[in-house]
Amino acid sequence: MLTEIQSRAAQLMAANRSEASYFAGGAALNEHTERLSDDLDVFHDSDDAINDFCSRDMQALERDGLDVFVDLDVRGCVEARVRDESRRETVIQWMSETRMRFFPLVPDSLWGLRLHRSDLAANKVVAASFRGKPRDIVDLALIRRDFCPLGPLFLAAAIKIEVKSPMALLDMARHRAVSVSLAAITGTYGQSGNWDASTVKASTLSELDEAEAFLTHLPDAMLGGLPVNADGVPTADVKDMASLRPVADGGGRFPDFPDASPDLSGVEGMEGI
Repeated sequence: MLTEIQSRAAQLMAANRSEASYFAGGAALNEHTERLSDDLDVFHDSDDAINDFCSRDMQALERDGLDVFVDLDVRGCVEARVRDESRRETVIQWMSETRMRFFPLVPDSLWGLRLHRSDLAANKVVAASFRGKPRDIVDLALIRRDFCPLGPLFLAAAIKIEVKSPMALLDMARHRAVSVSLAAITGTYGQSGNWDASTVKASTLSELDEAEAFLTHLPDAMLGGLPVNADGVPTADVKDMASLRPVADGGGRFPDFPDASPDLSGVEGMEGI
């Protein structure tokens, strides 16, 4: 879920999104869950694209009466605090990211243009493996509860980053999940009120065991891509698999799934996808 200022900022920035600048990150991933993120992330295809889009976004925010305070401005990343009239704040980050993904970008009424949820989830698995912050542990549990099993996402993450095997990534994520204290999980901003920290941690570790079993007995038919069902959701059941999505520049073409080919007219750089 989003805070009021996050929703307002996203809507103001939506018109500036294009194939080269789109929303991603935890806020987009958890838009429909009970977990709050403390920032909004905007990804770009290159470092050189950031300043132009960042400037446009800041102008849009300030025209609507929001205050913008830049806290970090280095090549490849700009971070700013945005404050409304009631002095409520959020953080926005503009950064570069690879164009290699499993699905094309998705036009969205709130975000303008965002990563597909499967790519958002795969990115979270990468973060949980290498970073392992308390919020990543909560997010893994929410992904498994609300979206898809984790096993196919570790497969996708390994294919995307090309530096670790799926099992190596899983072992890294498990080590970080075990190491995170219950107090740190309890302190996670926006953590679900329906779960206590011990439940979240136990759930995540159980889901990682489930993912390990999937990877240990991975069917040959699922090698080399992200296995998805007829709705485009990652699946661990080979009988349920409708397609094996390869990682591709820009995510490839939209698959022939229900509601998977949204209207791209008017979205900069997306015509003809």
